[in-house]
Amino acid sequence: MDTSSSKTKFSLLWALDISKGILFLIFAIAGIKILLSPGEDPIGVILWRFAEISLVVIPSIILCGFVYALINYDNLIASERESQKNSKSK
Repeated sequence: MDTSSSKTKFSLLWALDISKGILFLIFAIAGIKILLSPGEDPIGVILWRFAEISLVVIPSIILCGFVYALINYDNLIASERESQKNSKSK
């Protein structure tokens, strides 16, 4: 049986791993939007938006991924084991 510390460690690592993809997608969409319509925002507005992203969005994505992984720990482990079985059989 898995201990709570291994469950917590797995959930945190899973959340950090999945957050990379989510954050890349967010920044890619924002970058495309900026390239298509750059706008005339002053530097103060741009810095404020960057601070909001850094202090709110990024930790929120990691925290939500962590809570999701804690709740669905058994399902995530089962799917990971199944994918390892499938890769070994090929």
